[in-house]
Amino acid sequence: MGKQWADLSWEEKREERFKRWLSPTDIKFTSPEAEKKYKTRATRMIKAIKMEIPDRVPVHIPSGSIVAYNAGLTLEEVQYNHEKIKPAWIKFLQDYDQDSASGPGFFSGRVYEILDYKVYKWPGHGLPSNQTMHQFVEKEYMKADEYDLFMKDQFDFGLRYFLPRAWGVFEPFANVPSFSSYQGLPQRLMAMCQDPVFQKSFKASWKASQENAKFQKITDERWRLSTLWLTCSGAPTVLSWTCTGSRKSCSKHWR
Repeated sequence: MGKQWADLSWEEKREERFKRWLSPTDIKFTSPEAEKKYKTRATRMIKAIKMEIPDRVPVHIPSGSIVAYNAGLTLEEVQYNHEKIKPAWIKFLQDYDQDSASGPGFFSGRVYEILDYKVYKWPGHGLPSNQTMHQFVEKEYMKADEYDLFMKDQFDFGLRYFLPRAWGVFEPFANVPSFSSYQGLPQRLMAMCQDPVFQKSFKASWKASQENAKFQKITDERWRLSTLWLTCSGAPTVLSWTCTGSRKSCSKHWR
């Protein structure tokens, strides 16, 4: 009997993941040639991760919005017409043969409008239709005296401080007591559901979820079309400028 997963060393766990990556059981290849290309790419990536010498340097293109431009579309078009994402993504994969893909960086403009997102401007919402990038709205979303609150309880800070400042429909959450204690929570939740202000927030959230389901269906198809997937975590600097704005963030890093 082999070792349990919890008993494996990190090296052994990594090797097991590499085996699953190289020989997946949940992928149906369209042809033997497609399977061969997949395994060649996977082997190339695995060797690079293990700091071995692959047959060549793996290629990964952080696509972002270029997927739209490569297909002759604008950023506004793919954010408001989801059906255009899939053909644009197929064209990008066919035009640029790469070993992994992280997917285009699109979000649903309608979802963000329904929820009244305040952190960005984008083409069709605060920016001209021919604009090629989103624009961060410079603002201090986390105040200088709130660092202790954030470190003590990130969920509470996110729910009652950051969320109401970043999303218009969630502004009422700035006036609720902390959810860190369960005592009286069911009663508080029921009271919120009876409040017309919160009912408006909940209805908008439901409407946004329905719109996002349409967008998610398209993005799920996009992932299935990718070669190999890469994921990453956000750097601390992303959290910094998102919460405090670029001016405050730059001054902290300068110090």
